[in-house]
Amino acid sequence: MQRPPLPVLFLFALSALLLVIFGTLVLEDSSRGRVNGNVNLPAVVRTAPEVTIVDPARGGNGPIIVVFGDYQCSYCQALEPELTAVMAAQPDVRVVWKNLPIRNQHPFAQTAAEAALCAGRQGRYFDMHDILMRSGPPADVALYGPLADEAGVDADALLACIASGAMKPYIDRTVDEAFALGVDGVPYLFVGDRRFSGAVSADEILNALAAAR
Repeated sequence: MQRPPLPVLFLFALSALLLVIFGTLVLEDSSRGRVNGNVNLPAVVRTAPEVTIVDPARGGNGPIIVVFGDYQCSYCQALEPELTAVMAAQPDVRVVWKNLPIRNQHPFAQTAAEAALCAGRQGRYFDMHDILMRSGPPADVALYGPLADEAGVDADALLACIASGAMKPYIDRTVDEAFALGVDGVPYLFVGDRRFSGAVSADEILNALAAAR
């Protein structure tokens, strides 16, 4: 039997070794950015939320409070009067709301967030926001028609906007941002360099604002 010359055997062995090394590197790279084998880590870890013109906001033009919240969350609903008290005490404060529906626990929160953003297209975001915080989101999408009337927006346009799914990309972006920030639930507040997770009082927020000035 004819045997290949030694240089050929050497090249074959070298190629096999390189394939093993390359395969190991590919496997190593494919496992990065995962937790428990199936959850991707954020591409960029952030330390502060980004505030843009598309984020619903109200209040003055002074210190900013960023709230990640969910319309089906009782703690978020309880936070509303605390935020109202903060804005009454310091009218220059600006509250920015970021929709973070907890989809696996609150089945109606996603549609509520979309409805509020759709109302925002008609300049009535916080009119719908306040209604949803007061009464909670309806289970039936058709019931957003009467809520639209109450909020002072065109019901047909609101329902068409919800049906189109046009607001979903904005919410998905906020969900990604929350993940990158390490937000672990709702409500979650950023006040200056302070973070608050869960229930928080107006006094605690005011103290954080004072410390940030």
